[in-house]
Amino acid sequence: LVQSVINGVIDALSPFFDQSILSSVKADQTDSPLLICATGQQPDCLDDIILPPNSIARATVPQVDILRCMDSTDLFVHHGGQNSTMEGGSCGIPMVVCPTFSDQPVNAAKLVRLKVALSVARPTTSGPEAVEEYRKDVANVVSTIIDQEESFSVAATKLKEEVAKGGGEVAAEAILLKAIKDGV
Repeated sequence: LVQSVINGVIDALSPFFDQSILSSVKADQTDSPLLICATGQQPDCLDDIILPPNSIARATVPQVDILRCMDSTDLFVHHGGQNSTMEGGSCGIPMVVCPTFSDQPVNAAKLVRLKVALSVARPTTSGPEAVEEYRKDVANVVSTIIDQEESFSVAATKLKEEVAKGGGEVAAEAILLKAIKDGV
């Protein structure tokens, strides 16, 4: 399913890729979108996927640092875990959420209600047809957010402002340090 998500994103973004880019050396000389993939520890994650030249794929990436460099016109595709949800929200980035289990579907539903994300449900069947349908669903959702960029950007910026009112990392650190001092 990870490959379906990556391929779906590539499918949706392909009209925006500069087809004249023949290598990553030229990729920084274009306005084509930069695709950054955190693949995790799955060695076969990118099997049979042809990434555009303006792509970076690594087992891990400094996600928070990258999100902080992005703005409300960018897009963050993730599984809907609490960390990714809060990181994307605190940085004001529109999101596509592809939840699989645990808290992820609930987090995805919250982001959709806040109008900062669209969600793609995990297939309920298996087989090549289900995988291909999932890929198309991801591509459609990414395209929808691109087409409605302004409304998602406004909602994402509003969420960022709301999250910031909570005090963010500084407030969390102060609470933890007080708890340690108080022996909690």
